Amino acid sequence: MAQWQWSEFEQRASAMIMDEAFVKAIFAGRQRGEKMPAERVTVRPVAVRGEMMRQISRFDGRKDISQNIPMNALPQAMAAVFSARFTNSRIETGTRAIDARLTKSGDVLVGETTGTSAAPAVVHNRVKRLPLQEGKADAVLEAMGIVDRQGRVRPTMRDKFVQVNEFIKLLEHVLSDAKLAVDNRPLRLLDCGSGAAYLTIAVHHWLNDIKGIRAEVVGVDVNEEVVRASVAKGARLQTSPIFVSGKIGALEDIAADIVVALHACDTATDDAITQGVRSGARIILVAPCCHKELYGQLRSEALAGMLRHGIIRQRLAEQVTDSLRAAALKACGYRAEIVEFVSLEHTGRNLMIRAVKVRDSGDRAEFDAIRQFWGVEPAIGQLIGGRAGQRDREDGAGLGE
Repeated sequence: MAQWQWSEFEQRASAMIMDEAFVKAIFAGRQRGEKMPAERVTVRPVAVRGEMMRQISRFDGRKDISQNIPMNALPQAMAAVFSARFTNSRIETGTRAIDARLTKSGDVLVGETTGTSAAPAVVHNRVKRLPLQEGKADAVLEAMGIVDRQGRVRPTMRDKFVQVNEFIKLLEHVLSDAKLAVDNRPLRLLDCGSGAAYLTIAVHHWLNDIKGIRAEVVGVDVNEEVVRASVAKGARLQTSPIFVSGKIGALEDIAADIVVALHACDTATDDAITQGVRSGARIILVAPCCHKELYGQLRSEALAGMLRHGIIRQRLAEQVTDSLRAAALKACGYRAEIVEFVSLEHTGRNLMIRAVKVRDSGDRAEFDAIRQFWGVEPAIGQLIGGRAGQRDREDGAGLGE
């Protein structure tokens, strides 16, 4: 692993982003206590009316704001990105990729790989089976801006296309496993933190139009502006999910067979799990994001030497948080597993908690053991009568990426 000065990192990263073979760059992460202009910045190549540009997308925690930058204006635009000094970066071209981490001392630790996107020696003609097929005209995906009229995935939507497909593949698998019987009524699915509604609309389309399963899909988000935008997007379709505004975890009189949440931020994932359990869902699928709650709570004298490192504490907090969520679901009678649902290439938030109801209630011993070992009081404890103190929490909107 090489060690660069920040100025050298800026110079080399800029050259890769300007390169004709540039594929993608992602900047994220912050030094503790620092306020950042965005949670994540993504840079991709785009062609606008035949002119090659770079699209810079800034995610502020609720929505992406994208801007297409001509190549002659790119150095100035990237200077603004670099000035934020994100702690983690990845830049890819067709032949190499670098992963960079900014240390507290201001140095940049860089790992480099080559041949990351090189064409394979043997080209296989077999088309990979996907719930939402690529290369096939699809009016719904076209209306969502994911594909063009010929069914070709737009370059800027490649990551979203992959994420949604992988999420649906897990849903398809668990649907078969759960053996849901809904008699003569529609299957009911609730998407918590529906955000920009890509997953909500894609799941509605896959269930009703592709699989022929009669389903009612409801997307809920605390952000009324986002909900209005989703309603407008659905109005362009022949059939659409229902979109409502509300506080996840506190919605009453909602019965759901399946509850899902893609990248609900921090404790909004706990709210989605709570909503699923209280709604009587047989299946709960959540891909967590932005684990902040337990970062400052972790306590362990034996592991103090590990916890003093911010990045280690952060990753442990993520692992402990999701383990407690799975244990809480187990206490509620679910078989819960934590799995990787998509490659890190497409999103850094690639873990999913997959839960299927198997009994009326379960054992909370596992939850208590984890909580007591780390000395934490997680929000999810309220679901099973844990000791976590009651407090107001603002729902985080799903990324809806």
